[in-house]
Amino acid sequence: MEANRQSPEIETIIKQYEQLTAVSEVILGGNLHVGYWPDGDRGSGSMREATDRLTDLLAEELGVRPGQRILDAGCGTGRPALRLARTRRVDVLGVDISPGHVKQTTDHAREEGLSEQVTAEQADVMDLPFPDASFDAAWAVESLPHVPDRVRALGEIRRVLRPGGRVVFTICVERRPVSAPVREFLTDYYDTVNATYPPLASVPGMVVDAGLELVRLTDIGENIFSTMARVKEGFDEAAEDLESSVGLPRERTEKIARHALRFGELPESGYAVVVARRPVTWSSVDPT
Repeated sequence: MEANRQSPEIETIIKQYEQLTAVSEVILGGNLHVGYWPDGDRGSGSMREATDRLTDLLAEELGVRPGQRILDAGCGTGRPALRLARTRRVDVLGVDISPGHVKQTTDHAREEGLSEQVTAEQADVMDLPFPDASFDAAWAVESLPHVPDRVRALGEIRRVLRPGGRVVFTICVERRPVSAPVREFLTDYYDTVNATYPPLASVPGMVVDAGLELVRLTDIGENIFSTMARVKEGFDEAAEDLESSVGLPRERTEKIARHALRFGELPESGYAVVVARRPVTWSSVDPT
């Protein structure tokens, strides 16, 4: 799918993400992803510290070396990419379907003096405009729930990875089968946020179907769902401003916050950190 010929579904996702970006950055400490709380529900400290902890955890899983080239699939406003570039001394190319996010990533990189290390392009992760084997590693931080075809997206990421290169992605999951009332709630929640979360048991197959090897899958739900209560508080406080400044109806903002809190409280809810790699085959090994 070409970046300048978006489907109505993608256009809706772009609009809603750009509407929520400003307040989300404030609530989540400059990031657009959840925080990691070592003590779970007893988590303390700031949202910035917690969201940066998750970034650092994912960077550790990537295992990259200075000078390597990393793909950020769904870079958002670029904060994780900037932290990865700064702490690991790597080059990061972010892609996002939102032109607003591409601009923010570019602006943030310039403001932090990292323009030579962090760049961004508008592109669809299901149709990446890069040559085969052009990145050493990749990550997708909470972006895959919004992708219509995750296997295709992961297959594209596999294609642009060098043999042996790792991809790390995070995704909320359903840990086990749910009852009819919970399914009704989840259906409404997914429709509200334009995302869906897969069963945890289906994730390994999704990875394999994309041509990747699963290295590790960890459910850290207990360490991230403290974020939801803080998000609800922040969205409740910002609801009026969101309606007046970006036209996001207060009713919808409050529903997103309320649903996110309930999702985090469900025993069926999980948060998977998935580490995979592009296989090394004999045909991909340089005989010299």
